[in-house]
Amino acid sequence: MGKSTPSTPFFLHWLNLEILDTLLAERVHRTNPRVVKKPVSKFRSKRLKHRGTGTRNRPPIFIILNTA
Repeated sequence: MGKSTPSTPFFLHWLNLEILDTLLAERVHRTNPRVVKKPVSKFRSKRLKHRGTGTRNRPPIFIILNTA
């Protein structure tokens, strides 16, 4: 990278060296919660009150109509 060639003009060669010589500042580690994308459903989520308790209040009743 020391010399400019006929295919690269001197200005572009100088610009390339300037960019490569530029020191970058140390990266700041930060969190930005606005960037985090959460999956969103078009249906509302079930609430705890909508769910059953898993226990039945009384057992089901079966009526036999015909024994023949």
